[in-house]
Amino acid sequence: MRVCSLRFGVVLARQGGALALMLPIYRAGLGGTLGSGRQWFPWIHIDDCARLAELALERDDVSGPLNCVAPGCVRNAEFNAALAKALRRPAFFAVPAFVVRAVLRDVAPALLSSLRLVPAAALKAGFAFRYATLEAALAEILATTPAPGTARAARP
Repeated sequence: MRVCSLRFGVVLARQGGALALMLPIYRAGLGGTLGSGRQWFPWIHIDDCARLAELALERDDVSGPLNCVAPGCVRNAEFNAALAKALRRPAFFAVPAFVVRAVLRDVAPALLSSLRLVPAAALKAGFAFRYATLEAALAEILATTPAPGTARAARP
Protein backbone atom coordinates (compact mmCIF):
# COMPACT_ATOMS: atom_id res chain seq x y z
CA MET A 1 0.00 0.00 0.00
CA ARG A 2 1.35 3.41 -0.99
CA VAL A 3 1.52 5.92 1.84
CA CYS A 4 2.13 9.62 1.42
CA SER A 5 2.53 11.84 4.50
CA LEU A 6 1.79 15.51 3.95
CA ARG A 7 3.82 17.79 6.25
CA PHE A 8 2.51 21.34 6.24
CA GLY A 9 4.31 24.61 6.74
CA VAL A 10 2.38 27.79 7.52
CA VAL A 11 -0.44 27.93 4.98
CA LEU A 12 -1.05 31.46 3.71
CA ALA A 13 -4.61 32.21 2.65
CA ARG A 14 -7.00 35.11 2.51
CA GLN A 15 -9.48 33.40 4.85
CA GLY A 16 -8.42 32.41 8.34
CA GLY A 17 -5.14 30.93 9.43
CA ALA A 18 -1.96 32.63 10.54
CA LEU A 19 -2.13 35.48 8.05
CA ALA A 20 -5.63 36.48 9.18
CA LEU A 21 -4.25 36.90 12.71
CA MET A 22 -1.26 38.91 11.49
CA LEU A 23 -2.97 41.29 9.07
CA PRO A 24 -4.69 43.55 11.63
CA ILE A 25 -1.43 43.95 13.55
CA TYR A 26 0.60 44.73 10.42
CA ARG A 27 -2.06 47.01 8.94
CA ALA A 28 -1.92 49.01 12.17
CA GLY A 29 1.84 49.40 11.71
CA LEU A 30 2.60 47.23 14.74
CA GLY A 31 4.24 44.28 12.98
CA GLY A 32 7.66 43.00 13.80
CA THR A 33 9.93 40.04 14.31
CA LEU A 34 9.26 37.37 16.90
CA GLY A 35 12.13 36.37 19.14
CA SER A 36 15.46 36.64 17.34
CA GLY A 37 13.81 36.72 13.90
CA ARG A 38 16.39 34.19 12.72
CA GLN A 39 14.10 31.16 12.95
CA TRP A 40 13.06 29.60 9.64
CA PHE A 41 9.47 30.21 8.54
CA PRO A 42 8.35 27.50 6.10
CA TRP A 43 5.25 28.77 4.27
CA ILE A 44 3.04 27.85 1.32
CA HIS A 45 0.19 29.53 -0.58
CA ILE A 46 -3.08 27.66 -0.05
CA ASP A 47 -3.53 27.08 -3.79
CA ASP A 48 -0.16 25.33 -4.06
CA CYS A 49 -0.98 23.39 -0.90
CA ALA A 50 -4.22 22.06 -2.43
CA ARG A 51 -2.40 21.19 -5.66
CA LEU A 52 0.24 19.25 -3.70
CA ALA A 53 -2.52 17.28 -1.96
CA GLU A 54 -3.94 16.45 -5.41
CA LEU A 55 -0.48 15.35 -6.53
CA ALA A 56 -0.26 12.98 -3.55
CA LEU A 57 -3.67 11.51 -4.37
CA GLU A 58 -3.24 11.16 -8.11
CA ARG A 59 0.39 10.18 -8.68
CA ASP A 60 1.36 6.62 -7.81
CA ASP A 61 5.04 7.49 -8.07
CA VAL A 62 4.76 9.94 -5.14
CA SER A 63 5.05 8.32 -1.73
CA GLY A 64 6.56 8.91 1.68
CA PRO A 65 6.92 12.36 3.22
CA LEU A 66 5.76 15.29 1.10
CA ASN A 67 6.67 18.70 2.53
CA CYS A 68 3.87 21.11 1.68
CA VAL A 69 6.05 24.21 1.70
CA ALA A 70 7.16 26.67 -0.96
CA PRO A 71 10.71 26.41 -2.26
CA GLY A 72 11.44 29.93 -0.98
CA CYS A 73 11.71 29.29 2.76
CA VAL A 74 12.50 32.51 4.63
CA ARG A 75 13.45 33.51 8.14
CA ASN A 76 10.95 35.22 10.44
CA ALA A 77 12.63 38.61 9.93
CA GLU A 78 12.41 38.21 6.14
CA PHE A 79 8.74 37.25 6.35
CA ASN A 80 8.13 40.28 8.57
CA ALA A 81 9.82 42.61 6.08
CA ALA A 82 7.98 41.13 3.07
CA LEU A 83 4.56 41.37 4.71
CA ALA A 84 5.19 44.95 5.86
CA LYS A 85 6.37 45.93 2.38
CA ALA A 86 3.35 44.29 0.72
CA LEU A 87 1.06 46.24 3.05
CA ARG A 88 3.15 49.44 2.77
CA ARG A 89 3.42 49.63 6.54
CA PRO A 90 6.35 49.89 8.94
CA ALA A 91 7.33 46.80 10.89
CA PHE A 92 10.14 47.70 13.19
CA PHE A 93 8.92 46.16 16.44
CA ALA A 94 10.65 43.12 17.91
CA VAL A 95 8.76 40.96 20.36
CA PRO A 96 11.21 39.22 22.72
CA ALA A 97 10.86 35.44 22.99
CA PHE A 98 9.89 35.61 26.68
CA VAL A 99 6.95 37.89 25.82
CA VAL A 100 5.81 35.54 23.03
CA ARG A 101 5.98 32.62 25.48
CA ALA A 102 4.10 34.51 28.21
CA VAL A 103 1.32 35.77 25.96
CA LEU A 104 0.87 32.97 23.44
CA ARG A 105 1.82 30.03 25.70
CA ASP A 106 0.97 26.87 23.70
CA VAL A 107 1.46 28.53 20.30
CA ALA A 108 4.85 30.04 21.21
CA PRO A 109 6.98 26.96 20.42
CA ALA A 110 5.64 26.87 16.86
CA LEU A 111 6.43 30.56 16.37
CA LEU A 112 9.87 30.52 17.96
CA SER A 113 11.21 27.19 16.77
CA SER A 114 13.15 26.95 13.56
CA LEU A 115 12.51 24.34 10.90
CA ARG A 116 13.84 24.75 7.40
CA LEU A 117 11.73 22.53 5.17
CA VAL A 118 12.44 21.97 1.49
CA PRO A 119 9.84 20.57 -0.95
CA ALA A 120 12.33 18.03 -2.32
CA ALA A 121 9.77 15.30 -3.15
CA ALA A 122 7.44 17.77 -4.87
CA LEU A 123 10.25 19.19 -6.98
CA LYS A 124 11.51 15.69 -7.82
CA ALA A 125 7.97 14.84 -9.04
CA GLY A 126 8.11 17.89 -11.34
CA PHE A 127 5.62 19.98 -9.37
CA ALA A 128 5.57 23.60 -10.54
CA PHE A 129 4.72 26.05 -7.77
CA ARG A 130 2.46 28.92 -8.81
CA TYR A 131 3.68 30.91 -5.81
CA ALA A 132 7.34 30.01 -5.39
CA THR A 133 8.24 33.36 -3.82
CA LEU A 134 6.77 34.94 -0.73
CA GLU A 135 6.31 38.23 -2.57
CA ALA A 136 4.18 36.57 -5.27
CA ALA A 137 2.07 34.71 -2.70
CA LEU A 138 1.44 37.84 -0.61
CA ALA A 139 0.65 39.93 -3.69
CA GLU A 140 -2.04 37.45 -4.80
CA ILE A 141 -3.57 37.09 -1.35
CA LEU A 142 -3.52 40.78 -0.48
CA ALA A 143 -4.89 41.82 -3.88
CA THR A 144 -8.13 40.08 -2.92
CA THR A 145 -8.11 40.58 0.85
CA PRO A 146 -9.95 43.77 1.81
CA ALA A 147 -8.92 45.94 4.68
CA PRO A 148 -11.38 45.91 7.59
CA GLY A 149 -14.50 47.91 6.82
CA THR A 150 -14.20 47.60 3.03
CA ALA A 151 -16.08 45.43 0.58
CA ARG A 152 -14.56 42.07 -0.34
CA ALA A 153 -12.98 42.02 -3.77
CA ALA A 154 -13.95 39.24 -6.14
CA ARG A 155 -11.36 36.56 -6.65
CA PRO A 156 -10.12 36.17 -10.21
